[in-house]
Amino acid sequence: MDSQTLQRVTSDLMPLNSIDGIDAVLVFGSQVTGDATELSDIDICVVAPEVRTLSEQASLMEKIWGCINTDVYDVRLFEALPLSVQASVIDQHVAVMCRDLPGLFEYFYRFRREWEDVRGRQATAR
Repeated sequence: MDSQTLQRVTSDLMPLNSIDGIDAVLVFGSQVTGDATELSDIDICVVAPEVRTLSEQASLMEKIWGCINTDVYDVRLFEALPLSVQASVIDQHVAVMCRDLPGLFEYFYRFRREWEDVRGRQATAR
């Protein structure tokens, strides 16, 4: 992700700093891997560990969608993603906002371990 795009994304997503429950905002997907085209949207992953119920998740997403341009940004909650996508986000992301970086990596540790266990079982089953 080039610095100009990162600067624009950081500026566009600044309003998310004021939403309670969001621990981190990450860019992932084609913008980070370098596979983006002019038609690509920007994949955003919001990490919100304390937002647990579907009702809380829906409420948070409404607040997020009210703050950003949904034609440009495709926002997902980390906790609602499939484990394989969570692992991909953990491996390849750019943080545009993070309240506690060491805490974020500590939080990710559980998901990384779970993914490694699943991959190990899949390899054994083959």
